[in-house]
Amino acid sequence: PDFISLIQEKQAAHVILNSQKRSLRENYKYGFIPEEEYEKLTHQIDRQLSKLYVRDYNWIDKNINELELVQPNFAHLSKDHLKLLTNSYIRVNFKAEENIYSKGDGVKGVYILIKGMVDNYLTLDTKISLGVGSVLSWANMTTHDGKCLSTVRCVKDTHTLFVPKDVIKTIIFEDKGFMKFVYRTALYYFLKIYGSISFNSNLNDKTIALISEHSTMFIKGKDEVISVEGGG
Repeated sequence: PDFISLIQEKQAAHVILNSQKRSLRENYKYGFIPEEEYEKLTHQIDRQLSKLYVRDYNWIDKNINELELVQPNFAHLSKDHLKLLTNSYIRVNFKAEENIYSKGDGVKGVYILIKGMVDNYLTLDTKISLGVGSVLSWANMTTHDGKCLSTVRCVKDTHTLFVPKDVIKTIIFEDKGFMKFVYRTALYYFLKIYGSISFNSNLNDKTIALISEHSTMFIKGKDEVISVEGGG
């Protein structure tokens, strides 16, 4: 549908512009470009981003099944799991500047953005801007302590579809393909937050994408041995 195409184009533009902005920030941080040039280029990107925000795409009257096209892994779920999602979600709205959740909060479930925009603060100096169709957050579904990894704040009034944690967990454990998708998506957050510890430097998006692309998921039960060549 045209509606879905517009959303996908908008999301792609968000990704490209925010990637450019992060690249500029890194170049400025390491002294590759002067402050004046950095501010000029950042302003140009912000203007392009602001144009994307002018038109809000209202998903209020849309059925969750249309999210299958924006979140392709929903489309791969069984009819029973799709029905479980449809029957369990509720609409939750937030005001601009309101936190959807904060780092350390108990994970209640995932929020699917259907209107508005948020900033996801991963670390003190790293944030990701997210728009319609984004899911907050698959990574939270994988934490060992059941607590949120980051803080998500609304840039503008935001509407979401909330799916409870138990529902997502049920689908994860019953659908191994969906489980792999969730953990591979979560890998981006873990590398972004903890990459500097494991790799002794902050990882850029290109490196993270490369690691994720070539990663393989192994599932081990309690008391099973994990062997890593060369240690680690």
